[in-house]
Amino acid sequence: MTVHDPLSHSSVKSEWEEQSRIIAFNNSDRFILLSDVLKKTFSNKYKIPESRIDIARMGEFSHLRYLKPIEGTISFPYILFFGQILSYKGIEYLCEAMTIVHKVCPELHLVIAGNGKIYFDYSPYEGLDYIHLKNEFIPIDELAGLLQDAMFTVCPYKDATQSGVVQTSFSCNTPIIVTNVGALPKVVKHNETGLVVPPQNTKSLADAIIRLTTAPDLLNTFKKNIEHK
Repeated sequence: MTVHDPLSHSSVKSEWEEQSRIIAFNNSDRFILLSDVLKKTFSNKYKIPESRIDIARMGEFSHLRYLKPIEGTISFPYILFFGQILSYKGIEYLCEAMTIVHKVCPELHLVIAGNGKIYFDYSPYEGLDYIHLKNEFIPIDELAGLLQDAMFTVCPYKDATQSGVVQTSFSCNTPIIVTNVGALPKVVKHNETGLVVPPQNTKSLADAIIRLTTAPDLLNTFKKNIEHK
């Protein structure tokens, strides 16, 4: 069994879902995790010997390079959050950080693209012309276009295991800011292919966005490092 999430995300509150995981694990002989960061924790929690756990790291989604992206209609510089909207993703911290960033970088916009329930009070941001919510499923060719035009992407997650968002961004040579949770800081090398900040810390996130926005040479270096890694 391949286990994408060795531990349930903080957004998973259902006892039934956790019981379903246990039943599935009890009926499997071997397990594949996509990072070794939580191998021991997974082993201890579910009483699975480490000898039955293998690691197969997530690779880049190179097929994105062969898609014909839908050309974007966004004419302003922007950073991108994409993916399913769930409470562990920490989007509320990103929106709050953008109100700080806007005072320093008024030309920068944030695009939030993905389907899912808006789990926090979004009303303070509805009237802001520099935060754009595209709350719908994003087809892969449209996502390729959004990534192609974005300055960089942001994963402000409260908790995580690993994330396909990182590999998707890297496949388009797009740098990324992530929080220091799960395997994200192992995949995104701080000051090499992106920036790593503490989770649930609005100021640190805002500072990182400002730093990367106002340092085009650093951003280009990250892009080259991603391309040649």
